[in-house]
Amino acid sequence: MKNAISLLIIIFLTLSVKAQSSLEIAVLKELNSYRTKKGLCTLKIDTSLSVCSAYHAKYLTKVNKIGIKDLTGKPHDEKIDIPNWKELTFAQRDSEFNNTGENNHISKGEVQTRSTIPFKPGTPEKDIAKRIIQGFHNSPPHKEIINSDYDTDYDLPIVGISVIKNQDQIGGYDVYTVVIDLGVKFNYVKK
Repeated sequence: MKNAISLLIIIFLTLSVKAQSSLEIAVLKELNSYRTKKGLCTLKIDTSLSVCSAYHAKYLTKVNKIGIKDLTGKPHDEKIDIPNWKELTFAQRDSEFNNTGENNHISKGEVQTRSTIPFKPGTPEKDIAKRIIQGFHNSPPHKEIINSDYDTDYDLPIVGISVIKNQDQIGGYDVYTVVIDLGVKFNYVKK
């Protein structure tokens, strides 16, 4: 039964087009602004990577709901058993949700955070996005990923973004789960 429900979730997420929320677009703009200041290329939203990001963000919110706070050694591979959920490794998510039919992208890395940055209700999205990217910048392994370089003559730099506002507040503050997957579409011909 668990596998059937998980399969239905995967099919639904794969077939549906992930429309970016206004907060996710604000995070993309902030990420591209950050990268431009570093002399790096900007990234384009990719639907399949965004679905991959959304799947993992939903998993993280479920893990948070059951009270597991320490994901040391487990953050990107879904190793905690959640009822009615198909736990996937980062590589499996990338493979499952690469629904372009062309198998023409590879992932460069994933950054994620959950329940670590509280925001006062009503905080402007631009400010939330800025603090999210700053948080990734302040973490050395995440900073390395968001500073990934690309050969833009042959590769199209892509990104998947998912931001979920957690239903529960902490001390009256809004808390978000954020997953950003960076990748490359290869065999890309620059126009």
